[in-house]
Amino acid sequence: MRPPAFQFYATDWLGSQRVTMLTLEEEGAYIRLIAYCWQHGDIPSDPKSAARLIGKGASTTLATTVLTMFQPATEIGRMIHDRLEAERQKQDAWRAKSSEGGRKSAESRFKGGSRV
Repeated sequence: MRPPAFQFYATDWLGSQRVTMLTLEEEGAYIRLIAYCWQHGDIPSDPKSAARLIGKGASTTLATTVLTMFQPATEIGRMIHDRLEAERQKQDAWRAKSSEGGRKSAESRFKGGSRV
């Protein structure tokens, strides 16, 4: 199961020169593709398919521009986002650490004779 949300840092977004250089339409399309990328792990690299994901009558020209903000995935024809991948790894590490802590806590309670 994919995590339903990721941290959105307003300071990073508003301070990004790459984002600032986008038109308002491009910025809206970009955040929409980021959301799809988070939910599904990647997005299509084909501008026609990306435009359909963006919706709202988006053109392939718009999609082509916004796709420059993504990187090729290992799967041909797909794109990923480096910042989302870093966030996904951070969340995976936190879940693993929390799970291990819970397991150790349960083991120590069980060894101590306490079965709450």
